[in-house]
Amino acid sequence: MAPMTFFNSDNAMHKNKLQEYAQKCGLPLPVYTTDNRGFVHKPKFQSTVLVDGIEYRSEQGFSRIVSAENDVAKIALECIKKNLKIAGPSSFHMQEPKISKSILYEFAIKSKVEIPTYKTTCAEKAEPVFVTTCTFKGKSYTSEIAGSKKMAEQYAARKAIKSLLVFDSSNVLSQIIKSKTKPNPEQGISSTAVKAENSSEHTTTTQYGGVSSEKRRVEQNSRGAKRVRIAEY
Repeated sequence: MAPMTFFNSDNAMHKNKLQEYAQKCGLPLPVYTTDNRGFVHKPKFQSTVLVDGIEYRSEQGFSRIVSAENDVAKIALECIKKNLKIAGPSSFHMQEPKISKSILYEFAIKSKVEIPTYKTTCAEKAEPVFVTTCTFKGKSYTSEIAGSKKMAEQYAARKAIKSLLVFDSSNVLSQIIKSKTKPNPEQGISSTAVKAENSSEHTTTTQYGGVSSEKRRVEQNSRGAKRVRIAEY
């Protein structure tokens, strides 16, 4: 994975950098809210931005909305960078969910328990959205809405990991996370991270409007429709 250069300071728009950060971490795009604390003829815009469930606020006023949004994006980036450096690898993984399935899979193997299973549903709208439930050690963890099947599974695995870390007295899970991530967010993910999500040992099921992917594929092929390639999601 390429280094996280969006934390570097230069003259580029901070809004662009914050959006790049969210995209590379598989997070929903930042949501901005701007209020005018001045007058119509002399505006004083102040913005807030919501990133990964956390709201950041700029107290400085600007005459232009784009300037206020750019300022609060800068504040968000600075806070995220600071928090990642303080909290270390575990926090970095929570910001970077794309290796969550790999971490959870390795934890299952080392703990000598059954590997996690994933069941994904897809709502067929103008743009399909996916939700995955991960079942591990008798408990179920449901992801937030994602734009792809793969990312929904990563979100579900991340939710399981967050819960398991609370009871990780042996530090097995923490050590796995540490081995797969680097504390410095500007260096990105270690190249040794295992992409277990591509392993055939994982059990995954995808449903489209309540119909499993295998059944849907057979039904469509029987009508002469083009094949559905689940791997594309």
